[in-house]
Amino acid sequence: MRTLGSLLLAVASSMIVGCGIGDAQNHLRTAVDEKREELNRCYGETLARDASAAGQMQLWVHVESDRGQVDAVEVQRSDIQDEGLGSCVTTTLQSIQLPEAPSAALRVEYTLLFQPEGDAPPPPAVPVSSPPAPPPPPAVGM
Repeated sequence: MRTLGSLLLAVASSMIVGCGIGDAQNHLRTAVDEKREELNRCYGETLARDASAAGQMQLWVHVESDRGQVDAVEVQRSDIQDEGLGSCVTTTLQSIQLPEAPSAALRVEYTLLFQPEGDAPPPPAVPVSSPPAPPPPPAVGM
């Protein structure tokens, strides 16, 4: 039986609407990191339905400047074809409330990597060459 999966978060890029967002992007990154346990629960539920589920999910997280609340999460692409996972991730991230509202709307792209614990990604291919042949023995005169 596979154990609960692990989740890696990466901020792929961001688009800021307006200017002067202050620390909002850092606050959002911290808030998403703090949701890791809940996101892992979402993935665990997915693994219970499909033990082979693994891959990336690319999404946009929107924060409007008036409240500092995540007001929209858009799943752009997912390697895991499970509507329940997308819905759970969206609901989890929409519960984020930043400690202070940004001075301008914020839109950040995240890539989440879901993989079962113990399943390490394959190592990069490294060409292996044979060691050089040893030199021939010295010639002995007769």
